[in-house]
Amino acid sequence: MVLQWLAGIVVALVISPRTWSGIDSLIHVHVWAALFLGAAITIFPVTLVMLHPAESLTRHSVAAGQMLTSALLIHLTGGRVETHFHVFGSLAFLALYRDWRVLLTATIVVAVDHFLRGTWWPQSVFGVLSANPWRWVEHAGWVVFEDLVLIRSCLQGVAEMRQIAERQASLEAAHQTLEQNVLERTRELRAGEERFRSLASSSPIGIFETDAKGLTLYVNEHWQTLAGQTQERSLGTGWSDAVHPEDRSRVLATWAQSARSGGEISLQFRLRRPNGEVRWVQVRSRPLINSEKVLSGHVGTVEDITESRNAQAALEHSKEAAEAASRAKGDFLATMSHEIRTPMNGVIGMAGLLLDTPLSSEQRDYADSVRRSAESLMTIINDVLDLSKIEAGKMTVDPISFDLRSAVHDVAELLSHRAAEKGIRIAVHCDDRLPPRVVGDPGRIRQVLVNLAGNALKFTDQGQVNLAVYCLELAHDRVRVRVSVQDTGIGIPMSQLDRIFEKFTQADASTTRRFGGSGLGLAISKQLVDLMGGEIGVSSRPGEGSTFWFTLPLPVAASVALPAAAEPGPLSARSGPPTYVLLADDNAINQKVAARMLERLGCRVDIAANGHEAISMLQRTPYDLVFMDCHMPEMDGYAATAEIRKRQAGIRHTPVIAMTASAMQGDREKCLEAGMDDYLTKPVALQALASAIERWAQNSAPEPASVA
Repeated sequence: MVLQWLAGIVVALVISPRTWSGIDSLIHVHVWAALFLGAAITIFPVTLVMLHPAESLTRHSVAAGQMLTSALLIHLTGGRVETHFHVFGSLAFLALYRDWRVLLTATIVVAVDHFLRGTWWPQSVFGVLSANPWRWVEHAGWVVFEDLVLIRSCLQGVAEMRQIAERQASLEAAHQTLEQNVLERTRELRAGEERFRSLASSSPIGIFETDAKGLTLYVNEHWQTLAGQTQERSLGTGWSDAVHPEDRSRVLATWAQSARSGGEISLQFRLRRPNGEVRWVQVRSRPLINSEKVLSGHVGTVEDITESRNAQAALEHSKEAAEAASRAKGDFLATMSHEIRTPMNGVIGMAGLLLDTPLSSEQRDYADSVRRSAESLMTIINDVLDLSKIEAGKMTVDPISFDLRSAVHDVAELLSHRAAEKGIRIAVHCDDRLPPRVVGDPGRIRQVLVNLAGNALKFTDQGQVNLAVYCLELAHDRVRVRVSVQDTGIGIPMSQLDRIFEKFTQADASTTRRFGGSGLGLAISKQLVDLMGGEIGVSSRPGEGSTFWFTLPLPVAASVALPAAAEPGPLSARSGPPTYVLLADDNAINQKVAARMLERLGCRVDIAANGHEAISMLQRTPYDLVFMDCHMPEMDGYAATAEIRKRQAGIRHTPVIAMTASAMQGDREKCLEAGMDDYLTKPVALQALASAIERWAQNSAPEPASVA
């Protein structure tokens, strides 16, 4: 507007004199009008623009001032048509406010100006001395037409500005939120990094980070302590210098493979410090995958496992020592079993043979004492060996189908002679619900029952001993039985009941002196019952007797599920001809004992002193049976049996029965693997010998020819 004011002055000086006064170039009165009137029109809106630029009054003042300036210019040019276009330009200029109300103010000013001047001073606005009174309407109409266009433009511009403003506001808000999130994430990352650095520096294990190629980027202080390296020395591939030379190639190969594949690492190796100290470490690492699913590196830990490795080595050494001790104990037990049973076989066997000869009453008493003492000694030896086998883990159970009633009656019959000598009655009761056959180890069950019933007889001077079997639980495929032995003997003090099943324990110190025994029978019984998955216990009152009992869970045997236990045979082999037997044994006394027992059973007996002799004699004579000792000089029974099977292959099969003092777990299996058909342990009972002869004497025959 200031520029327009100055322009008005120029117009008043140059154009107005010639328009209003012809060629008169003197200073015209319009010059003063332009100077002062233009100043009056301009000063007020310009002042408002400077002081209150955003106010609505300022915009309308500018609109009015702009239109008055246009009116002044039209007046100064004598109403020339060209200057009327200044009105249209001014309206376009005012439209920049994008406020259609400003255009209304401008239009009103123009209309009023044209009406007043067109009515009383038409030359000032139209350039003529007289004009149609409605001519101002024409000019106002053009202004209104332009207003309509400009108002529409203003409204559209306002809408666009509003949209732009909203978008800008949204962008600014999003930008502000993003900047805030970035700042927060940056703070979190810095805090996380600080926490990581703090934790890593104080961590009791080593921490490291590598790039995608496996080159070290960071190690914490604990790693530096473990390796004896500075952080700078550990970076890149420098850490590999700390790896023990003997482990380095393996470690580097594993690390390179993991770096290529992006897999995890779990590796144990040795570090050697600069001072020569060697430490075992466990290294674990995991791959770092970036947002583009690309391997960016590894992060991992290094843990000092030297102490645990040493402890593990010590544990393995202790385990090996324990296993060696167990093997040595097993070997000792096997040797002791063999070495003790061999002479005991002679003592018991000879005593038995002596008692079968004509003797005076005094001689018979002596011989019977020898036999009983030997049997008692053998019982103690068996108890010690059984307990040792249990402790060495050599004792196992061999479940088969058997009749539990028969097993209980067998024990009663076995002990009936001893009971009769003391005038004690043995009674047996079996539950009617007891299944005909169950699955278990009849030998171990008989052993427990003999121990309990034998103790009952030992400590009972009058009355009776009752053996009973009850069904506690019965199902179609399983039964839980309770076997009890009740006596009327001396009883056990209450204070001793808790320790009665401990090793070498009896009720009082005088018991062993008075009644004999090792104090191992009950301990062995408990171990055997535990081994079979049962429980054992006792109830007793001093002077009134005791009741020992044990329970066992036993499967019910199907009618054809498992073979029954072998039963013993008879004692004689703007029937038929005598059985021809070869006895192979290197011990002269055992030769005599076995030969006499076999002869009593009606056998003809030849004797071989070692395996070579046995093979040679069997080549010449077709014996019905061979009783083979396992441990003999020159050639033992295992090798001899293997050679016999080799030579008789496809021709004949002569039953070979082991008759050995080797009675440890696995000895039976070893004999059968060598080709033997049966197994008897020394001292050999006459009944067991008779049963073996009955089982095998008729089985010696030529083998049938094979069919191609």
